[in-house]
Amino acid sequence: MATDMQDEVTLVHLSTVATRNYLIVGALVLLVWEYAVTVKDELVFIWRKPFNYVKFLYILSRYYGLVAQSVNVYLALSHLSYLPLHQDTCRTWALFLILSSGVHFAVLDWIVMLRLYALYLKDRRIGFMLFCAFVMELAVGAGCAYAIYHKTSYDITCDSYEMPFYTMYLMYMFLLSAYQNTD
Repeated sequence: MATDMQDEVTLVHLSTVATRNYLIVGALVLLVWEYAVTVKDELVFIWRKPFNYVKFLYILSRYYGLVAQSVNVYLALSHLSYLPLHQDTCRTWALFLILSSGVHFAVLDWIVMLRLYALYLKDRRIGFMLFCAFVMELAVGAGCAYAIYHKTSYDITCDSYEMPFYTMYLMYMFLLSAYQNTD
């Protein structure tokens, strides 16, 4: 009977990994589809214009997500599919996810802040305020990354089962600031 229980747990774990892999691949498919649908407009409005700092940020924001998700799919379908996974492996994967999404958010926020700065006729006070907000957002993101990396426990499938409460608060504040920048 102990063998049946161990088999059941193993099947649950394998099902968890399979579901995670389907979702990760599905996210990549959705990204590739979005790129395919909008590439014609990108060729007209972006690539035929002179290269500048804002264009660089746009290209970085557009393709960084695709590259990061492709790496995530590779990791999920190769190294993260063989159970059991060690805590260090899970922490490294979590750090990759946190850093890749953090960099992407930072680039997108910087683009929005540059647009706001231009709308306010490049007023230095507005620029300073936006820069301070950006630095504070980076600090909160770094605090989240540190807490998640050092204080989160994972099971054999890299699902977190123990995370400090304050980490959720920091993540909420980070996402709230990102949401406010989209208004």
